[in-house]
Amino acid sequence: MVRRRGVVAALAALPATGRLAAHELPGNRLTVVRRDELHLALTLFLDDGLQVLQRLLEPTRDLREFILAHAPMPPAQLQARLRQAARALDEGTRVTSLAGQAWKLSGWEWPEATQVSRLLQQRAMQAVVAPGEHAHDSAVELRAQARTERAGASVSVTLPRSLGRVLVVSYRPSQIGVEPGSASPALRF
Repeated sequence: MVRRRGVVAALAALPATGRLAAHELPGNRLTVVRRDELHLALTLFLDDGLQVLQRLLEPTRDLREFILAHAPMPPAQLQARLRQAARALDEGTRVTSLAGQAWKLSGWEWPEATQVSRLLQQRAMQAVVAPGEHAHDSAVELRAQARTERAGASVSVTLPRSLGRVLVVSYRPSQIGVEPGSASPALRF
């Protein structure tokens, strides 16, 4: 419980440093993990993946109309739309070193069309049955890899405007092998 209070206190102190307060945390989050000097793993958690999908594919269309039009799509057709969204997200994502060197992005991997189809169908039903309720059921997780040929200590990530505000979390994991039945060395946080 002490650790949780410490985290809450740290989040409450962030406005003084120009960072986000706990009540301002956005739903969309990007986690960047430094795997080694030449490799980053990126995970993008979209709180409302369907809204981001609509913004990437048809930004001028109403979200409800977009959902109702895409919910009955056959999986192959929806998969083609997901590839379009992935290309749009790829084009808008930049990972660069502070010296300006671009990292090569592997491309964002979206969930399977059948999973997105279920989300679309659930949201379409909600739009018909309870149109005024706020939906919290369309979270989507995307993954990508970024690589470079020249090591650098720091990078900067630029994301498309269609994602809105994104909380970016970055770290370099500490890894220790532990033998069966043995306790790990002290894990420091």
